Amino acid sequence: MLPRGQKTSRPVFRKVVGLVLIIPLLAPLIPLPPVGLGRLVSIATVAGSIYGAWYARQHASRGLTIGATIIALLNLGSLVALSTPSIVWFIFQVSWVYGSGNWIHWRF
Repeated sequence: MLPRGQKTSRPVFRKVVGLVLIIPLLAPLIPLPPVGLGRLVSIATVAGSIYGAWYARQHASRGLTIGATIIALLNLGSLVALSTPSIVWFIFQVSWVYGSGNWIHWRF
Protein backbone atom coordinates (compact mmCIF):
# COMPACT_ATOMS: atom_id res chain seq x y z
CA MET A 1 0.00 0.00 0.00
CA LEU A 2 1.15 3.53 -0.65
CA PRO A 3 2.11 5.87 2.17
CA ARG A 4 -0.69 7.90 3.67
CA GLY A 5 -0.47 11.13 1.67
CA GLN A 6 0.47 9.69 -1.71
CA LYS A 7 -2.11 9.35 -4.51
CA THR A 8 -2.55 6.37 -6.80
CA SER A 9 -1.13 6.83 -10.29
CA ARG A 10 -3.51 6.79 -13.25
CA PRO A 11 -2.22 3.57 -14.86
CA VAL A 12 -2.62 1.67 -11.58
CA PHE A 13 -6.11 3.12 -11.06
CA ARG A 14 -7.15 2.16 -14.60
CA LYS A 15 -5.78 -1.36 -14.24
CA VAL A 16 -7.57 -1.95 -10.94
CA VAL A 17 -10.89 -0.54 -12.20
CA GLY A 18 -10.58 -2.59 -15.39
CA LEU A 19 -9.88 -5.84 -13.55
CA VAL A 20 -12.41 -5.41 -10.77
CA LEU A 21 -15.30 -3.62 -12.48
CA ILE A 22 -15.13 -3.44 -16.28
CA ILE A 23 -14.10 -6.98 -17.25
CA PRO A 24 -16.77 -8.61 -15.03
CA LEU A 25 -19.37 -6.33 -16.63
CA LEU A 26 -18.34 -7.29 -20.16
CA ALA A 27 -17.82 -11.02 -19.64
CA PRO A 28 -21.51 -12.06 -19.93
CA LEU A 29 -21.73 -10.29 -23.29
CA ILE A 30 -19.20 -12.64 -24.93
CA PRO A 31 -20.91 -15.12 -27.26
CA LEU A 32 -19.71 -18.62 -26.40
CA PRO A 33 -20.51 -22.01 -27.88
CA PRO A 34 -22.92 -24.01 -25.72
CA VAL A 35 -20.36 -26.45 -24.33
CA GLY A 36 -20.23 -25.15 -20.78
CA LEU A 37 -17.51 -22.55 -21.24
CA GLY A 38 -19.67 -19.85 -19.67
CA ARG A 39 -19.04 -21.15 -16.17
CA LEU A 40 -15.30 -21.26 -16.84
CA VAL A 41 -15.34 -17.67 -18.11
CA SER A 42 -17.27 -16.57 -15.01
CA ILE A 43 -14.76 -18.23 -12.69
CA ALA A 44 -11.83 -16.72 -14.61
CA THR A 45 -13.46 -13.29 -14.44
CA VAL A 46 -13.90 -13.49 -10.67
CA ALA A 47 -10.32 -14.73 -10.33
CA GLY A 48 -9.21 -11.66 -12.30
CA SER A 49 -11.30 -9.49 -10.01
CA ILE A 50 -9.60 -10.97 -6.96
CA TYR A 51 -6.23 -10.42 -8.65
CA GLY A 52 -7.22 -6.77 -9.19
CA ALA A 53 -7.90 -6.41 -5.46
CA TRP A 54 -4.52 -8.00 -4.69
CA TYR A 55 -2.81 -5.68 -7.21
CA ALA A 56 -4.51 -2.71 -5.55
CA ARG A 57 -3.19 -3.89 -2.19
CA GLN A 58 0.35 -3.88 -3.58
CA HIS A 59 0.31 -0.68 -5.66
CA ALA A 60 -2.64 1.58 -4.79
CA SER A 61 -3.89 3.78 -1.99
CA ARG A 62 -5.92 2.51 0.94
CA GLY A 63 -9.27 3.79 -0.39
CA LEU A 64 -8.87 2.14 -3.78
CA THR A 65 -7.72 -1.08 -2.10
CA ILE A 66 -10.77 -1.20 0.17
CA GLY A 67 -13.15 -0.43 -2.71
CA ALA A 68 -11.56 -3.03 -4.97
CA THR A 69 -11.70 -5.65 -2.22
CA ILE A 70 -15.37 -4.97 -1.50
CA ILE A 71 -16.33 -5.16 -5.17
CA ALA A 72 -14.26 -8.33 -5.67
CA LEU A 73 -16.01 -9.99 -2.72
CA LEU A 74 -19.42 -8.90 -4.04
CA ASN A 75 -18.48 -10.34 -7.45
CA LEU A 76 -17.57 -13.60 -5.74
CA GLY A 77 -20.89 -13.60 -3.89
CA SER A 78 -22.83 -13.00 -7.10
CA LEU A 79 -20.96 -15.90 -8.74
CA VAL A 80 -21.98 -18.21 -5.91
CA ALA A 81 -25.57 -16.93 -5.67
CA LEU A 82 -26.61 -16.62 -9.32
CA SER A 83 -23.61 -17.66 -11.46
CA THR A 84 -23.02 -14.13 -12.73
CA PRO A 85 -19.48 -12.76 -12.57
CA SER A 86 -20.50 -9.21 -11.63
CA ILE A 87 -22.58 -7.75 -8.83
CA VAL A 88 -24.09 -5.29 -11.33
CA TRP A 89 -25.38 -8.15 -13.51
CA PHE A 90 -26.72 -9.83 -10.37
CA ILE A 91 -28.71 -6.72 -9.41
CA PHE A 92 -29.94 -6.33 -13.00
CA GLN A 93 -31.17 -9.93 -13.21
CA VAL A 94 -32.90 -9.86 -9.84
CA SER A 95 -34.62 -6.56 -10.62
CA TRP A 96 -35.67 -7.83 -14.06
CA VAL A 97 -37.23 -10.96 -12.57
CA TYR A 98 -38.90 -8.97 -9.82
CA GLY A 99 -40.23 -6.37 -12.26
CA SER A 100 -41.43 -8.83 -14.88
CA GLY A 101 -44.21 -10.30 -12.74
CA ASN A 102 -43.32 -13.88 -13.69
CA TRP A 103 -42.92 -14.87 -10.07
CA ILE A 104 -46.42 -15.04 -8.70
CA HIS A 105 -45.33 -15.40 -5.08
CA TRP A 106 -43.69 -11.94 -5.21
CA ARG A 107 -47.07 -10.27 -5.79
CA PHE A 108 -48.79 -9.51 -2.53
